[in-house]
Amino acid sequence: LLGTIVGKIANVVSFSVVLYGISPRLFLFAVSYAIFASVLTDSLFTKRLQELVERGLCQDADMRFRLVRARQYAEEIAFLGGEHAEFGEIDQVLTQRLYTKQTELLLNAWLDTFKNSFTYLTIVLPYIVVSGAYFSGDIEYGVVSQTAMAFSMIRGGLGVLVMQSKKIGRLSASAVRIYQLQQMMRQCEIYNGVEDKPHKREQTAIDRRADQSLGFIVTSHYQDLDVSDIRLATEHLTILTPSRSSTLLEGLSLCLARGESLLIVGPSGVGKSSLLRVLAGLWRSGVGHVKRPQHKICRFLPQRPYLPLGGTFRAQLMYPQTFAEPLNSDDDLRDALNKCALSGLLTRLSPAGGLDAQVERWEAMLSLGEQQRLAFARLIISSNVELAFLDEATSALDEASETTCYQLLSSHVGSFVSVGHRPSLIQYHTRVLVIEASRDPS
Repeated sequence: LLGTIVGKIANVVSFSVVLYGISPRLFLFAVSYAIFASVLTDSLFTKRLQELVERGLCQDADMRFRLVRARQYAEEIAFLGGEHAEFGEIDQVLTQRLYTKQTELLLNAWLDTFKNSFTYLTIVLPYIVVSGAYFSGDIEYGVVSQTAMAFSMIRGGLGVLVMQSKKIGRLSASAVRIYQLQQMMRQCEIYNGVEDKPHKREQTAIDRRADQSLGFIVTSHYQDLDVSDIRLATEHLTILTPSRSSTLLEGLSLCLARGESLLIVGPSGVGKSSLLRVLAGLWRSGVGHVKRPQHKICRFLPQRPYLPLGGTFRAQLMYPQTFAEPLNSDDDLRDALNKCALSGLLTRLSPAGGLDAQVERWEAMLSLGEQQRLAFARLIISSNVELAFLDEATSALDEASETTCYQLLSSHVGSFVSVGHRPSLIQYHTRVLVIEASRDPS
């Protein structure tokens, strides 16, 4: 599109001199006609086409999201018998998308008709204007052809908005979507407490003071763990919801030393998982100060572990390590699997290659209990983990497997913080934090 516009500008500059020298009146008419057609095209077609393309992009994204979500929760939908409800919602989105596409095609047809009229109605005009001078003998026939060519070039150059209106409409719609995405990301950074520079784990003193003044939770890291035995500390920690409309937790100060562990309990919805996200550095909405080890020696175990798409079982077990890092030996990996009661899984995968077995969707093959034990196996093969955060990481395990996993956790990790509901979890922790439901309805 840029190359087309540059070429058209060069044509207009070159042939304007020629046409103006032959017929100033024809030159002014060509300029006025092209400007009028451009304004008319923008008001009747381009803006409307931009709206339709933008709406279509939104509907495409909505449909893809719904289809992926239906696939992700296919088993839950089948258990609930929600096939017809899901089909109805997706069918409604598809119907709306088809209507938008039909409207867009119809508008493009009218636009093509207008462009053809704009082009062909002016073909004979230069000949009509100079025909009198030709028949009176004032100009030769070559001047007539030169006039027609110059008029065509000027009309085509100044009418580039008319001829390229489809591309302009689609480009404008894409630009609007990108701008909206940038604005939403900026709002998340400013209002929702999301880390605005995820690649930058360390904050300077100026950054911390700025975050505190803006109402963000400040996170700093212990640089030398040999000097201090403290592994986690909070000072006057207040946690807000992402919209900052209500307070989840207020004025929390705690200190966790090496060898100590903390269990966070309380009713559902009081902010236990939110507190864990703040301690892990994933959430900054609120005020206060959190101090913990550097990110590379901390681990987070969610209730449903993340399994990358495809790859070998070895890659799943070693995640998030990369093959550029020093690899664990096969004996180390098998030992970790045996300790987490996953030797049967390795036997099951033996016909497909054992550790090198490949599966497209591991989350569909492994049960939630196996996935949770796999997360503990990942933790075991990770070196120098000083602090771990567990968000109901054993909810799908029986008590015997839960005991095994927490014993392994205690022997491999300096300190850990857990969120859970089972009373049996208390015995694996040295300290318990009980979060009670707020009596304030706000």
